[in-house]
Amino acid sequence: MYTFFWWLYKITDDPAYYVQVMYQANNDSTKRLPHDLFTDDLAAFQRNVRRVIDEFGAKIQLGSINKTAWHLSVLRSSSPLGGKGMPRRFGCTTLLVGDMAIGTG
Repeated sequence: MYTFFWWLYKITDDPAYYVQVMYQANNDSTKRLPHDLFTDDLAAFQRNVRRVIDEFGAKIQLGSINKTAWHLSVLRSSSPLGGKGMPRRFGCTTLLVGDMAIGTG
């Protein structure tokens, strides 16, 4: 599975959905990656994952969204340390969840 994530990262060049998820699923570590009997060079795989994590960070950074047609908004914190989203009134309901303020209406 982990080598599949790496392959998808190489195709899409998107670290958030593949390398960072793989790293987080492995308890924020490169040890014992990729858990695949068919990988030729485990050390190289681990170095490559570490290189991507060092460049982009372990935490997935996602931006805010505003889907007006769906009456849905998600305001995420822009702080690199996380923190709470800024609660705002988006229609009928605003819900603060972790680092996000989710509004529906």
